[in-house]
Amino acid sequence: MKTNLFNTKPLTDVLPNLLLAVIVLLITSSKPSIAEDTATIAKHASAATVGVYARKGPDKFYGTGVIISPNGGILTSTTVVPTGSEEVEVYFSDHTKKNASIISIEEDTEAVFLKVEGENYPALPVADKLPVIGEPAYTLGNSGNMIKLGDGASFSAGIISGIYELKSADNQSGYHGLAIETDAAVNPGTDGGPLVNNRGQLMGIISRGFSALRWQGIAVPIEKILQSSNRQTRELITVSTKPLFTNPVPDYTQAIEKYQKALVGIEVKRRFEPEIISRPEWTEYRNEIKDWDTLPEKEQKRIMADFFAAESLLAANQMLRRPAGLVTGVLVSETGYILTSSFNVQSGDLVYLAKGQLSPTLPKYSGSVRRLYSMRSDEYEKTTNRVVSIEVILPDGRKVPAEIAGFDTALNIALLKVDVDMSLPFIDLDKLKAPAHTGENILLLGASADNRITVNGGIVSAARRNNDSMIQFDALLNYANAGGVLITTDGRLLGFAGIPLKPSPIMGKILPFKMPQNDPGARALSDFPNTPNSGIGLAVTAEKVREALPLLKAGAEIKNGNHLFTGFYPSKDSAFASSVIVGGISKDSPAQKSGLKNGDKIIAIDGVGIRNWKEIRDYIKEKKEGDTIIIDIFRPLGKPYLQAGKSKITSAGEFQSFLSQQADGDKITATVFHPGINQKIFLTLEKEK
Repeated sequence: MKTNLFNTKPLTDVLPNLLLAVIVLLITSSKPSIAEDTATIAKHASAATVGVYARKGPDKFYGTGVIISPNGGILTSTTVVPTGSEEVEVYFSDHTKKNASIISIEEDTEAVFLKVEGENYPALPVADKLPVIGEPAYTLGNSGNMIKLGDGASFSAGIISGIYELKSADNQSGYHGLAIETDAAVNPGTDGGPLVNNRGQLMGIISRGFSALRWQGIAVPIEKILQSSNRQTRELITVSTKPLFTNPVPDYTQAIEKYQKALVGIEVKRRFEPEIISRPEWTEYRNEIKDWDTLPEKEQKRIMADFFAAESLLAANQMLRRPAGLVTGVLVSETGYILTSSFNVQSGDLVYLAKGQLSPTLPKYSGSVRRLYSMRSDEYEKTTNRVVSIEVILPDGRKVPAEIAGFDTALNIALLKVDVDMSLPFIDLDKLKAPAHTGENILLLGASADNRITVNGGIVSAARRNNDSMIQFDALLNYANAGGVLITTDGRLLGFAGIPLKPSPIMGKILPFKMPQNDPGARALSDFPNTPNSGIGLAVTAEKVREALPLLKAGAEIKNGNHLFTGFYPSKDSAFASSVIVGGISKDSPAQKSGLKNGDKIIAIDGVGIRNWKEIRDYIKEKKEGDTIIIDIFRPLGKPYLQAGKSKITSAGEFQSFLSQQADGDKITATVFHPGINQKIFLTLEKEK
């Protein structure tokens, strides 16, 4: 039986010696098997994944391809085999290598059809429809030349995290159209490789394109690639849609739909427009170098190394720039209150202005990576990129202005308010909140354009962080889904995602990877402990949000949280030890007012024995502002000493002298004394200011 998976768009590049044939869809009546585990899928998909190498003049390209036809049809990307390529080699998982012919190059979908001689290749069947958001997804690739080196294809598991219209954030990909996003790993060298479902079908071809809001891997849908191909491209390419396995697709529809209608997109405008770093393309840059072909090989390698070091530095710096586009908010009342991450609406983004400039400007690469960050910190003035306006796209598509009602920066949340003349769908925190458990599967939901949704999967990494106010998770947290909903796969509400970047986004300056030695006031990329998609995300618990909402609705700006404040801190040696020694006292704090001092050893609070600092935190969090606690302490009044008979020994030297005066066989009774007093301290708890 035949199927029309192709349309009749013009062929862009056909070699003169190719033989034309017809692509036939193979359908058999045999039943697919059920894959016992992920390793079974990996085995079959890896066998169909190949390393692809191309040469175009002096330039060499490499990446991944996937066998889609038993008779040698291979699909890859234009980033691996660009138009005009003169030689193409394919490396297989069985350690063989073959030359390939280019059948066609489809620029609009970045698809390249190749053909190698032979039969009975382990081809992947193709999916005949778009995947469902949340279903399992697997990426395979030739990362680090793995296939060529005989190590087989890299393999990563995740889910389909989004389906949306994409225009890539940089110039490495020219694809513009519907894209399938995944949170499975996509690394250099995997472009052109397969995105596979848990039935063993090819869903799409991995692209170098990505959304600046999401920074995740995307694939061009196979359905679109096949439909946009020319009739002549159908030579020798025989594809099947019959799944290799009958694994069921996990259905998270009910869990997602419970919250989807309450998600809104938020558009925030700031004083300065989002900054896009200009990143040069190697071929164009090389062509501008006079007499490139006559340069010594050593000089060519030096130029190339510096160029790609600069490209890497600029790419890393771009991730620190807040991009344009919608961020996520959640309706928490029918009257228009919207919860989001404080990160999304903060005015604290740092802007570097070269002295005398009115807007941030960046240097362009001009042959030296060091020149990109050569300006010293004292040649810049610092300001912030303040928020000018906020608009919210409601579930019905209307765009309405919003105001900030309140902040809680300790919980990383902000509350917005929109004026509406209708009841809105919302998340009822009183009914839906639930505790988190370490290890349980979670979904992080985010809003997207055109009322679409994004879903990232993972687990709870730590159920209790920051005095039980936060949940740590490993689902990818980025610019777009910060402020989104964290739920379990069965639909229980755990919390709301916080900040994807720490410290704040920057503009106007390229930061080096490490601090320049000649500029102690400078900043470096190494100063950012949290970056988007780091795998270490924090979400404020739904319970803490419920507690904070009344204050936020009343217009509170809570900079340090509603936490009780004692004003004393551990000594360096006791912070993680089984003793509690005070090492610091804040000025004008409850601790200073009570008379507590550095060096005091805390023995008990309100008669309850204290063994470590966690027990203090756990005890205090059950109290309320104004409560007075009684702290039993031991206060040292001198150095400890050893009493041996009539000798008082206070140093190692005195101890050695004492020993030298003893005879063999003498018995010595010694006691360690700690001069000091036991005392009770009365400390009244305050709210942190």
